Amino acid sequence: MAFKGYNKLWLVALFTVLLLALSGCVIGEDSGNDTTNIADDNNTNDNNGNDNLNTGGDDNNDTTNTGDDNNDTTNPGDEQHQVETREAALSINVTDNMDQPLAGAKVSMAGTTLETDANGNVRFGNLTPARVVAIVRAEGFAPVSVTADIPEGVEYFHKTQVLPYGTPIAFNGLEGGVVAKDDVMITFPPEGIADKDGNVITGEVQVYIAPLDPSTDDYKGAPGPLMGIPDNGGDAVPFVSVFMAEITLFANGEEVNVRPGYAAEVEFTIPEIFADAYTIGELSEGWWFNLNEGIWYQEGFGTISESALNPGRKSWNFTATHFTWLNHDVSFNSRNCVLVTVLQEGSYNPVPGAMTSTNGTTPGGRLFVHAPSGADGVACVDFPMGQSMDIWAIHPNFKGSSVRVNGTNVSASCTNQQSGECLGATVIVR
Repeated sequence: MAFKGYNKLWLVALFTVLLLALSGCVIGEDSGNDTTNIADDNNTNDNNGNDNLNTGGDDNNDTTNTGDDNNDTTNPGDEQHQVETREAALSINVTDNMDQPLAGAKVSMAGTTLETDANGNVRFGNLTPARVVAIVRAEGFAPVSVTADIPEGVEYFHKTQVLPYGTPIAFNGLEGGVVAKDDVMITFPPEGIADKDGNVITGEVQVYIAPLDPSTDDYKGAPGPLMGIPDNGGDAVPFVSVFMAEITLFANGEEVNVRPGYAAEVEFTIPEIFADAYTIGELSEGWWFNLNEGIWYQEGFGTISESALNPGRKSWNFTATHFTWLNHDVSFNSRNCVLVTVLQEGSYNPVPGAMTSTNGTTPGGRLFVHAPSGADGVACVDFPMGQSMDIWAIHPNFKGSSVRVNGTNVSASCTNQQSGECLGATVIVR
């Protein structure tokens, strides 16, 4: 009996030792090597991201973890890596030619008209990412269009300037007449003006003229980017501007225009800085601006002549069958393009929605085109091949900045119409 009792005690002790040994193996084993451990909250970094069965313990490196808050590339609930949907929007700041905010300007887009606030600002939200056109009108100023291809999830900021008309000049519609302002002269034929119903204006006609010399800071008042559809149609082409003016006629309190079948003769004096690029007798392009579409259209050619308004200087003489913005331009097909990256100083984070622009003069005129930076801070703009241009970036939250870009002899464009590659440039704003 004693032996039997001892045997029972020995068996119990042996069983206890074995149980403790087994328990020690479980709770004391290196959990970094347990590929099936579902409760390890501390040592999962030792798994090198290979714990494919972990459903709740790995907070860092589990590529299939449905609860991963940091690096889970497949986590549908990962707030930090999920693409955030933001609305596309357009904010416009309107100033006069002295760069002072213009309150009360009416800005119309897609059937909606808003007025600028005391700071000259207006905003259109909830836009579909696409090309948009907004028309800016203010009493006493020439109208302009704001055009942009708004990227998805980007609020684009556009700064625009409007030029004053000044005092109108009158002539008699029955008799016709000649009016001149600055470097613009217009000769109207007798009985050559009619209202929208075709009725001939025989009384007083008031002519409002806003000249724009692109060799000066007036270029900021251009009605839209210098891109247009040539006479033969096709894709829009960029061009440099030699001189332009907005011309509007009023009679009996309403806007009137050239009578069908009639024409007026227009003379623009060529700015002296561009004059050497043009020869007396040569033909040079004429363009008019469509405010509703935000783009220029070529309408034939003018002739380079001796100026009647400013003797001793050259002029561009053009036959006009209607009045709006008229432009003496020279288009160019051979071009360079530049991918502009706009970054914030210090953090070097991308700046989306900045107004990037190409600004510079060539021997024959001035170029000014613009584009919004996307969510990655990148925009693309074209400029004449081989020329040097300033690339600007402005945004209301930062001080504007620029960088100089030198063109090459390899033709390239933002729309891939040429075979070369775009140049790269970075503009740091602060």
